[in-house]
Amino acid sequence: MAGRGRPRKNFKDALPEGFAETADSAKTEELRSMVSRFALDMSKIEEERKNNEAIKSAKEAMKELVGPYSETISVLKKKIRYIAQILEERGAK
Repeated sequence: MAGRGRPRKNFKDALPEGFAETADSAKTEELRSMVSRFALDMSKIEEERKNNEAIKSAKEAMKELVGPYSETISVLKKKIRYIAQILEERGAK
């Protein structure tokens, strides 16, 4: 961007074909409008994802599968903290 003193980040490789050219040639107000529209689109998509029953079911299944591992890790961390506390009380480092 000329005049701003900051180099433009290179996102072009990840953009859909032709988008960079469209954005580069757009007026400032058009760019602001595009940002607003894209933000609204993202919000709608995030809401749809949040309410997707298949995703909810998969997350719940994942919680059930991971639960025993997480629980065991939590207990092991508590044991380590307790031992660290004992060592600290004894003046050991």
